[in-house]
Amino acid sequence: MADQVKPFLKYAGGKQWLSRRIIDRLPKHICYVEPFGGMGAVLMAKQKSTVEVWNDIDGGLANTMRIVKYHPQALADELDYMLIHRSERLHWRDCGGETDIQRAARWIMVRHSGYQGGTGKGFHVGRSRAAKPVDSLVEQMRAVSRRLSGVAIEHLPWQRVFDLYDSQESVFFCDPPYADGDQTMYGHPFAEADHRLLAERLRAIKGQWVLTYGDHPLIRELYAGCCIEEARRVRTINQAARREYVELIITP
Repeated sequence: MADQVKPFLKYAGGKQWLSRRIIDRLPKHICYVEPFGGMGAVLMAKQKSTVEVWNDIDGGLANTMRIVKYHPQALADELDYMLIHRSERLHWRDCGGETDIQRAARWIMVRHSGYQGGTGKGFHVGRSRAAKPVDSLVEQMRAVSRRLSGVAIEHLPWQRVFDLYDSQESVFFCDPPYADGDQTMYGHPFAEADHRLLAERLRAIKGQWVLTYGDHPLIRELYAGCCIEEARRVRTINQAARREYVELIITP
């Protein structure tokens, strides 16, 4: 397994906890593609492939990953500036930033102050209290930047990614939005018709694939006949409640 490079932010639906099991199910390939990239937890954890592609339809996330890859020091400097000038916090969610680096820094700080990649309003108060978690984030960001060397960063609809990268030597790791998930969480709705279209596309491609989903009757219907494995995880909803989630790992 590759060195333990971890995503620098928590993100809704992140697969860091499941990455080992997913990687073990990847078939031999030349080209590795993530059409629904998110924070790229599986990409970060796996050994490098000859060709690697990360994609996400979220423009803010795609811009951030490009800046992390190409300009990690400039991004770290901007994050430090924002930390010092934390009085500007209320403007971060509304201001797009004048440069791609500023936009990436704002994108990170809004989510760093939230929970599980959300956009909560809380924030670490004071430079001395905030410095440690942000400095740790920057160190993880530098490791991610090194891992992204040689990785193609795309910002495309998932269908276009299949058009461009499908071949007999390709493997697609797909982690689409959950069928019963909060459609507002990702900023780009993924309706039942989209889930059905993805299932049709996966059955038709030349390459191979590994798919993860939250357990749902629609998903079990769409992938009947495929290999469906369950992975269970207990998550804390709040201080008083814990709930078990079932994740599905699906292969042809």
